[in-house]
Amino acid sequence: GKPDIIYVNQFEESPNTLFKNNHNQHSGVMKPNILECGKSPPINTEYIHTEDSHINQSISYSVVKEEIEEQIEYDVLAQRDYGGVLDEIVSLITDTYCSPESYVRIGKREITIQTVRQRLSMLTAEHIEYVINSLERNTTEIKNMRAYMLTSLYNSIDTLEADGLYGN
Repeated sequence: GKPDIIYVNQFEESPNTLFKNNHNQHSGVMKPNILECGKSPPINTEYIHTEDSHINQSISYSVVKEEIEEQIEYDVLAQRDYGGVLDEIVSLITDTYCSPESYVRIGKREITIQTVRQRLSMLTAEHIEYVINSLERNTTEIKNMRAYMLTSLYNSIDTLEADGLYGN
């Protein structure tokens, strides 16, 4: 378990050697300090933007809600007798789309908010009708209706077509 050869690097002696203690690491160019650890400069998070950290600052809830209503043809669906379920679905989609969270729980999985937004942007009136009809046919007790509906909406992109093929 011992190495056969040990390599040793030779270091140059200079006034700015790496082994000197650099007391003021914040001025000028940072030099690596191998043997002694000085204070590192703090991370200024004010200017750091990850993919999602600034998204929701510019999103207006009412604008998103209007876009969703247009996307799912809310006016057409509102003419049918769905009661308050349709408004709950629009509210749920809008809340999810405007969420500042990085992940959303769909079923038992944590899915990135970008993926969830992408899937929700694919919903049409047909998907909404499918989810509402599925809710009406459901006979099991639903403990968390909001989570159940979000999972149903998310999965409706895939299941609507398969349900039509198998005649369910």
